[in-house]
Amino acid sequence: MTTITTNFFYRGFVRTVALILIAGLAACGGDHKDTTPLPLDFQPVTNAALNSLVTSNVATVKGINTKATISISGGEYAIGSGEFTSNTGTVRNGQTVVVRITTSTLFNTPKQAVLTVGDVSSTFIVTTLADTAAPVAQIMFPTPVSMTDGDSVLVRGTASDSLSGVASVTVNDVAATTSDNYTNWQVRVPLSMGANTLTATVKDSENNTISAVANITRAVPSTSNTPSAENPFSDPTGIVIDAPHNRVLVVDYTLQSVLGLDFSTGARSVLSNNTTPNAADEFNSPSYITLDAANNRAFVAHASVQDGSRDPHLGINTVDLTTGARHLLSDNTTPNAINPFSDPSSIVFDSKANRVLVTDFVVQAIIAVDATTGARTILSSNTLPDTNNPFSSPLGITLDYARNRALVTDLNLQAVIAVDLTSGARTILSSSTIPNANNALGNPIGITLDTPRNRALLVDFGIGAVVAVDLTDGTRSILSDGTTPNSANALAVPLDIVVDSIHNRALVTEGGFGLNAIMAVDLLTGERVYFSK
Repeated sequence: MTTITTNFFYRGFVRTVALILIAGLAACGGDHKDTTPLPLDFQPVTNAALNSLVTSNVATVKGINTKATISISGGEYAIGSGEFTSNTGTVRNGQTVVVRITTSTLFNTPKQAVLTVGDVSSTFIVTTLADTAAPVAQIMFPTPVSMTDGDSVLVRGTASDSLSGVASVTVNDVAATTSDNYTNWQVRVPLSMGANTLTATVKDSENNTISAVANITRAVPSTSNTPSAENPFSDPTGIVIDAPHNRVLVVDYTLQSVLGLDFSTGARSVLSNNTTPNAADEFNSPSYITLDAANNRAFVAHASVQDGSRDPHLGINTVDLTTGARHLLSDNTTPNAINPFSDPSSIVFDSKANRVLVTDFVVQAIIAVDATTGARTILSSNTLPDTNNPFSSPLGITLDYARNRALVTDLNLQAVIAVDLTSGARTILSSSTIPNANNALGNPIGITLDTPRNRALLVDFGIGAVVAVDLTDGTRSILSDGTTPNSANALAVPLDIVVDSIHNRALVTEGGFGLNAIMAVDLLTGERVYFSK
């Protein structure tokens, strides 16, 4: 009896347990909806561009058995190949998802999007690149090494930063001003007597900095030199830039030589004189110079000799730009006696016609010299091609190829005459009455072109100035004189001028009052310093 009762209850217990297990399994079976996925793995992105769209890696939804809600904050998502959206939607197990973010507008700054599927959130983080690059800076004026008699100098330069932008520029702790976010800047800096270092410090928005340096000496010019006393000038006249050799070439009339000046420092060396490299085809009172860079040579004009007599070798020498060797190209017997020189003054190389154009003060003409043979022809005189607008005392000459003309300064006419390069016909571009009497010329000599500003620049020793002449209408303005922009380093007897467009400066030969120097004149402000003395 006892055995029967125990077995009965045992069988009942087993049946009950089985029913419970079956019910439990049913609860976990096909009727249960699971919307809790495994976390999505979005890899962080670094060094992203500013304010740009960045898309995550592809992640697959796993661990759900029915549709789950999907939503996002801080970005957008796309399911499979669908469109990006920021609206709440649904997603199924096995579908792929990507997230995208618009990155920060600041450097080294994270931004995140949080994607929520069901009740599980996953984060995508994008960090913008860090700006560790220094800005770019350059002092454009004064020259890297210079001298002044002024108690201050107007420093001008450029700056840029392609990432965070330039935030500030100072020179010797004096803040610079700008109208174009420091692409161009300037600041007047006080100077003490003696050597001064100008340190321009440029800082970008991320506090990266860079410095540019120039050295300027405040001194009494009549008793001082720059950059040294080596190879001093005696009577500098003509000047030209020899860019392929990173130098400026200056003719010294008294020394009968061509000096080379380092483009940055103004340091002087002898390229050619009557013993360097030898005595062949010596100079005789050289005056002005022009360049034929393609053939590695300069042309030098010989004027009247120093005692006032006529040099039998009036004419043109070539000078090898490497060796300094001289060669007689044309004089009054070479290659013949046709169209002789009388007093050749200034000179310019017309590369398009392979000729050298020479102003002759006495003949009152422009003589064209074949750059190969030395043969001379008259381009323009007071009877050729006609008698209109005759020369009186032609001196400086430059080329305006855009208008097919040469521009000639006339000392006595106090004018700039335009000469057609084909016909030789003359017209008055600018004079004391054309287009008006404003800023009248005194004794204009050297002339050059400042093409980017549509102007010619001439030096005038009568008024001690650099004068700008508009190439279209001939209007005149003063770029630099004894009061513009100030009285420091005033011009006395400027003789020739050339434009250094790379550094926005003009270089002027100065022969007055024993100064015998090359002045640098800022093309934007007119500020003057001694470049080489």
